[in-house]
Amino acid sequence: MATLEQAEKILSFFNGKDTAEVQEFISRGLLSDLTKANPSQINRNEYRKVCGLRPKDEGLTSRIDPIIKIDRSVCPTYPDWVKEAQHRELENSGPGEFDVSKLEQWLHPDQENGIVTGDVIYKYLKDNLLLEGCLGFVELLAIQSRGIEFFRKYFSGKFVFGWKSVVLHSDGDLLVPCLFESGRGVVLRWNWLDNSCFSDCPTLRLASPQD
Repeated sequence: MATLEQAEKILSFFNGKDTAEVQEFISRGLLSDLTKANPSQINRNEYRKVCGLRPKDEGLTSRIDPIIKIDRSVCPTYPDWVKEAQHRELENSGPGEFDVSKLEQWLHPDQENGIVTGDVIYKYLKDNLLLEGCLGFVELLAIQSRGIEFFRKYFSGKFVFGWKSVVLHSDGDLLVPCLFESGRGVVLRWNWLDNSCFSDCPTLRLASPQD
């Protein structure tokens, strides 16, 4: 007899699947493995492959065009609370289009296995003349406009930052824009520079010419 815990695991795994898929698992004797598994860690697409079924997101994400186009003739409109953009000379710099799949997801050396604050990252980028290659507010807005499936394909689980567009708040604080996924879709948020940044908070940078 299956225990309640085993039943919950099985139901969690099969949530949203059709009758044919369920029957495939039963006929192949795969249910016994699921009773011992953590449903939150199950790779559903691997199970689908075992059953001879196509991965659930195959055919959707493969059709997502990675090219982002930017109209550099239009100046960005910042929120009303922005007193000053710190790098006006950079806000419209960059190519008219770029491939997001080739963006560098750069991390400060101390981010890779630890935590740093935003002001440390900002100082490093300025001191090492790396700001110009970073994405900014305009590019993040263009990525946000492509929707949740686009973001999940290229930045799943990440908080991606546009350090070219650090701004001064009217209260005197510095903030930087970032994108992340939430229940509302792709959200753009302005982060204070004294906030902590982990390894899931990369700086988006354009690939160098040799890449």
